[in-house]
Amino acid sequence: MIFAAQKKQLQDQRPGAVFHESLSGIGPKEIKVPAVPKGTTMIGAAINCDEGGNWKLSVSQKTPARSEAQCSLGVTPAIEFPIDNKLGTNKLVLEVNKDSHFWISIYYK
Repeated sequence: MIFAAQKKQLQDQRPGAVFHESLSGIGPKEIKVPAVPKGTTMIGAAINCDEGGNWKLSVSQKTPARSEAQCSLGVTPAIEFPIDNKLGTNKLVLEVNKDSHFWISIYYK
């Protein structure tokens, strides 16, 4: 149900977003994201997590980028990062409380 809401938000609010994958889990997570497809320059994510904490998402690259917000199951924030390395794998680091459940949908823009 959360992934369906994330996908709808991307369709409604991020026209042209190219969906990559959805992941869920508990606690912090490192996510390897393949090279951005031709015609895109950014990696984005829609994130939900158990309420009562915050999430932080960063991309490890020469020009670091980071975003954060309060965890929510009802509000789905989406963020996008310009990517330095468009031809190689990029690493996203999602920080949430170690016992918080998260849902993240990754896309290209």
